[in-house]
Amino acid sequence: MTFHSPLFWIYLPLVAIVYYRLRAQRRDKRWLVILFASLFLLLAEPLGGLCVIAMGGFTFWVANRIFKEESHFYRKLWLSAGIGSCLSLLVLVRLGFGDAAYGSSFYIFQMVGYLIDVYQGMIPPEQNLFVYLTSVSSFFYISAGPILRAAEFIPQLRRPQFLTLIVAREAIFRICWGLAKKNIGDMLGLTVNEYFDSDLTRGPLRAWTAVLALSAQYYADFSGYSDIAIGLGQFFGLRLPENFRTPFLAKSVADHWRRWHISLSEWFRVYVFTPLCLARLTVPFWFDINLTSRVQIGLSVVVTMILAGLWHGFTWNNLIWGGYNAALIVAGAVLGTWAWVRSTRTKFLKIFVTFYLMMLGRVLTRTPSWKAFWAVFNDMHWAQGMSFYSSARISQLTLAILGITVPHLVDHFLLSQSPFFLHQRLLTLAIVLLILFNVIFVIPGQPFLYERF
Repeated sequence: MTFHSPLFWIYLPLVAIVYYRLRAQRRDKRWLVILFASLFLLLAEPLGGLCVIAMGGFTFWVANRIFKEESHFYRKLWLSAGIGSCLSLLVLVRLGFGDAAYGSSFYIFQMVGYLIDVYQGMIPPEQNLFVYLTSVSSFFYISAGPILRAAEFIPQLRRPQFLTLIVAREAIFRICWGLAKKNIGDMLGLTVNEYFDSDLTRGPLRAWTAVLALSAQYYADFSGYSDIAIGLGQFFGLRLPENFRTPFLAKSVADHWRRWHISLSEWFRVYVFTPLCLARLTVPFWFDINLTSRVQIGLSVVVTMILAGLWHGFTWNNLIWGGYNAALIVAGAVLGTWAWVRSTRTKFLKIFVTFYLMMLGRVLTRTPSWKAFWAVFNDMHWAQGMSFYSSARISQLTLAILGITVPHLVDHFLLSQSPFFLHQRLLTLAIVLLILFNVIFVIPGQPFLYERF
């Protein structure tokens, strides 16, 4: 049972009524949240849901062992055991051994981050198992993020904010807008699938239409899920961080990853990139190297992005995608030292070039092989297909462009706290229109793309 399931939207109001009924009676609401979160996972994928609960209980126990252990050696041993168990489960899932819950990597990443934070002394371990399980398996964000750190989320579980009419209206708008983006992504997905599932030799107009639609589909689907998660969190008195900040307006590849799935990018920065940058490299028998230099930073970028690529799946295209992004980030850092690149006069050029480069990267993740990627690239730049220029193709291209610009424009006003979103009557009208849009244009049975991760 996921966000695109009608059963979920029947079940949700019942949970909300009971949730606030318990609040009115001053009872502990955490039991209800963990109960619903567990049922959500178990109904979505029974075996995967049990894995979430089992691994959550294991990491809860390991974190307390780390905290109580005085020996540095045994603390590191317990940390290695906890992280190794989590990553082993993730690798097995990626290799296709057994079933997994929706968004398996996201709850594993949260558990790994929690263990590292406890090991480094940034937070004390949570003593209530049910609170901890709620923090790593909450239905608000479990399938696709945002990834939350325990220090940010657990205190909110203990003291959720009270739901006011204004907050409820904003939450409903955010949920409806997220569903609308999901439906926009599904409609664009029809164009994407029509092209990528064909022989990939259909001319430049169709290629550019499909590739632009792919970028719009990814953004609408991924950010739409985050919008729904943030809205649901608001509805239950919990504040989740923004996960997308108009990434198509990024001026560099590094800037793009500071705007796209922010919590995932932040996780890789905190738990992979930064430790690699600060690591002291030892070469046995020869000499000790402390590479606090641009070379070590560059190598750290390469390793981090390759791991991020493999996170998408153990395929050659994903490995190449990681190396491709790493090369672009390093090249951007080098070019960023040039005065003309830093100039504000080149702002729109940098946005255009970044969007183009990231668009090619998305093609890498969508095509099944390197050969298929080059077929698409050839269609975009060199193939001749003037006979395929028609009003229908022009309409598809127009819809793809609108699919990129309109959601970005609305999100820009949403993030900038535009007066429109503070005007309650206009917000209510927008909610009604979004509900009508979602009812009319819904495509049943289409899962969120990030759920497979």
